Amino acid sequence: MKALSLSSDLDALLALDRRIHRFIYRSAKNRYLFDTLDDYHNLSLRTLHVAMR
Repeated sequence: MKALSLSSDLDALLALDRRIHRFIYRSAKNRYLFDTLDDYHNLSLRTLHVAMR
């Protein structure tokens, strides 16, 4: 993640961020929590993606 944060590849950094968060959500083994947090994470990534461009 550190190497990606130093590069200008925003798409790769956002993809890694998503993978890390989805792993954490799945680890809770709570489908409702996973679905809810995944929805919110998707929305926040869209906002971040637009703001960073």
